[in-house]
Amino acid sequence: MKKIISASVMCVKNLLNLEHDIKELEDLGIDMLHLDAMDGHFVNNITFGPDIFNAIHRYTKLSCDYHLMLSNPLPFIERLELSEGDMVTIHAEINKDNFNEAFSYLVSLKKRGVKIGVAINPETSIEGFSDYELSHTDVILVMLINPGFAGQPIIRGILNKPSYVHNYLDSLGYDNIDVSVDGGVSIDRAKKLSKDGVNIFVGGTSGLFRKDMSLEKSVKQLRDSIKLVE
Repeated sequence: MKKIISASVMCVKNLLNLEHDIKELEDLGIDMLHLDAMDGHFVNNITFGPDIFNAIHRYTKLSCDYHLMLSNPLPFIERLELSEGDMVTIHAEINKDNFNEAFSYLVSLKKRGVKIGVAINPETSIEGFSDYELSHTDVILVMLINPGFAGQPIIRGILNKPSYVHNYLDSLGYDNIDVSVDGGVSIDRAKKLSKDGVNIFVGGTSGLFRKDMSLEKSVKQLRDSIKLVE
């Protein structure tokens, strides 16, 4: 499967000039824009709303990777202007009724080419998914940190989890499901994670938007690190 870098817009160097930073990411060959929505309830932080997301979507040529850290994601999803190639990720840990409503709605959007992602927090097991959910899921997003804030240290021992998720999905015949990672995805860690079957790498303050490196250099180094080792 193709190795993809999804750049976390929340981590850009100048949130007051998103247009400039998004254009730079496009020019540097980033594959997707990772857009984090937080509601102050599921996580203790608040970020962008649907209007900002839609403005970004209209501006960029890139597909958008919506990571919804929301207790009730359906009303938010219904307001998004989604296109073929976009991906919407909801969390496995939310209330089951809210999860089922949002997931069913996303399934109805697959005919438009929208992809479904499901995120699992560090303490959440991959074994909890039903065959129905896995049969419609395009991506499992493995959180390497507790969600809510950029720049956190990764959870101790968590780097083994993406490989386990990848192998578990393969064992059930779901080798078509991509494995994504988010949180503390440094250039060095990305190399190991790529070997372990990860396909999508969310680039934040550890991998892309580094204080000690230009964006041009960090994109190249992260891209080089996730190439398959022969």
